[in-house]
Amino acid sequence: MPERLKVALVGAEGAGKTSLSKYLGNPAGDKSPGVLFITEMPVDIVDVPLPNRDILQIWGFSGQKQFKYLLDPLIKNMDFKGVAYVFNTGKPETLKELDYYVKKVRGLINKPSEILIGNMPTNKLGDSYAEPIPVDKEMRESIDKFISDKFDPEAHHNKIPLYFELSALSEIRTIENAFSVLYLDIKNKSVENETVKKQQ
Repeated sequence: MPERLKVALVGAEGAGKTSLSKYLGNPAGDKSPGVLFITEMPVDIVDVPLPNRDILQIWGFSGQKQFKYLLDPLIKNMDFKGVAYVFNTGKPETLKELDYYVKKVRGLINKPSEILIGNMPTNKLGDSYAEPIPVDKEMRESIDKFISDKFDPEAHHNKIPLYFELSALSEIRTIENAFSVLYLDIKNKSVENETVKKQQ
């Protein structure tokens, strides 16, 4: 039976969540088979069909402070299975603010499936060519420390990759791969939970 699995896309204002949502849900631009819904709330919802007919429903939450109150009622009561934490690799403050989101989400979802996305800003060169701005040494050290402090890579389900660096120039399959990893972790945990229930 096909499932619609809800995933939260969270992070500070300026982290790049809206760009990711639109990139995933812009069939007109031949970027993805996803469908983007702009709701009346400050939440973008993207339906991304999967090969087995499941749908990964990605909810991009606004990072503006006045809308943080939405996290509690929506994530707590709408059966979210996973989360993608997003920060901008060119804005260290967006990585620091993820402390808040990690604590908040883990307090609302029991053992969520998680990935971390570093959204790389781009430099425009001339009229039509751009390239991602490399992550500097200090930021790279901060990212490594954040992962070490907040996540246990060895405990991540089946040692699935945790961290992905993406940009507006990334191939759509690269972006979709990050969410496919999250989807597989959600499904694996679901199978394990069902197995535990049957054994009880």
